[in-house]
Amino acid sequence: MAEPAATEAPPAGTAAQGPSLMQRAQALGRQSDVMLALGVFGILLVLLIPLPTWLVDILLALSITFSVLILLVSLFIQRPLDFSSFPTVLPEIDGYEIAARSTPAEECGGDVLDCIGIDERGVVGRGCRAQRVMFLLGDVSGHGVPAALTSMKACGMTRMGARLGRSMSDIMRELNAQLFEDLPADTYMTAWYGLLNPKTHTVESFSAGQGGIYAYRYDEDRFESVATPAWMLGVTDELEDLKAGPMRTQLGPGDMMLMVTDGYWEAMNPVGEQWGMDAVHDVVRSLRDRPCTEIVDALERSALGFMGTSPTRDDRTAILVRRTG
Repeated sequence: MAEPAATEAPPAGTAAQGPSLMQRAQALGRQSDVMLALGVFGILLVLLIPLPTWLVDILLALSITFSVLILLVSLFIQRPLDFSSFPTVLPEIDGYEIAARSTPAEECGGDVLDCIGIDERGVVGRGCRAQRVMFLLGDVSGHGVPAALTSMKACGMTRMGARLGRSMSDIMRELNAQLFEDLPADTYMTAWYGLLNPKTHTVESFSAGQGGIYAYRYDEDRFESVATPAWMLGVTDELEDLKAGPMRTQLGPGDMMLMVTDGYWEAMNPVGEQWGMDAVHDVVRSLRDRPCTEIVDALERSALGFMGTSPTRDDRTAILVRRTG
């Protein structure tokens, strides 16, 4: 899956550019109908009006060139499905730093990752600062295209629920019901949903069997695990554990939320030893004063260094959130 790029703090005034970008996109959308009509008209002209031989040769050469380029792109892009499902730009929110990345075990993988900026109107667009951020981290059983398609479905349903103003528990309940109908009996998905509120400096979260969720206490230099009480998604038609309400994690200055899938701590070296969660924590702890982007990149490098010549057996996905203000 594509590795989502972490955003750096934009220059002053970036947030004010959001509406103008949207207007440009809408204007381009209106022009696309005109361009389509002109394209059809041009094709009819080529069919009906005789063209010089040299011009036909040039047009044929251009057509073959573009066809070869498209073929090469489709052959050498390793993770095309991820480009359409994972966020390419992470939301910006005052007082917090966010970084994320995902590395699939195969050409496309089953880890689920999304970071959705929200304000009073709903989901925010690029270039606009969010008032809250909803996180989704998950893992679909299995690998390859079937798992990637389920991952895309989960991201799509989550974003649709966020746009409709649904709560995290409602989104999880509806996603579980849909996966229960669609997935084979031996397939499931673990998931963690979190909602960051910078006004209260809290992360409210629900977890359905997703481990690897930790709060790092900067002043005390320690990690504490965030519970995962609910059952995995797609296994039963009801999620009774959601009725207890969300877990609430308070973040102090410098505190971080670390969310990783099991591809990190279960990474194995050539002699069959696992990297382990303590090693993951050691990397974060040693770089706790560095930007979040550097920390998640260091996690990936350290995992690969430990694995050595061992093949990648599972997808690796990480989200790191730090309170800066």
